Amino acid sequence: PPKTEKTPGRPRKKGDRLPGMAEWAEDTSQPWTRLDFDQFGLHAALDVKAIPALYYKSGRDRLLTIVLVRDPEGKRPDQMFYCTKLDWTAKEILSAYACRRAIECTFEYGKPFLGLVAPQGTVIMLEPPRVPEIASAGAPGAWGQPRAATGSGSSTVRAWSIDGPSVRPPSPESEPTT
Repeated sequence: PPKTEKTPGRPRKKGDRLPGMAEWAEDTSQPWTRLDFDQFGLHAALDVKAIPALYYKSGRDRLLTIVLVRDPEGKRPDQMFYCTKLDWTAKEILSAYACRRAIECTFEYGKPFLGLVAPQGTVIMLEPPRVPEIASAGAPGAWGQPRAATGSGSSTVRAWSIDGPSVRPPSPESEPTT
């Protein structure tokens, strides 16, 4: 389509803009379809609408199937899901998302149990496993070595790190004398 005068941005590549989620939900030209789900991660009857569309942020020039979901009981907010498989039905797309949600929950609950709650390269655990003092006499910042971080007063806080020391322990010369 040609670009209109005095509007910001580049012209559209293909067609007019599709309606937003709220507009699409209120559109009566495409009726809602009721789907019943009874699987791990999704136990509900949901109303859905599905269309093939382009969504440049996610698919670039690739056609996607976009599914709009509404809970008729009002327990869940309206949501949109998309899929690159054009031959999948709305029920197959939502079932795949429900299965993926179960996997994500497993990771979410398993990471704190294993002590993997921080991003890679940062402090993993505030309380490391008991390490003999001889092991801490090695090179500071070595893999698996605890490092000291300055705390309040004269106490020292131990932190477990895999990215080397970022805060060095106080040296004997810098401690105040009385």
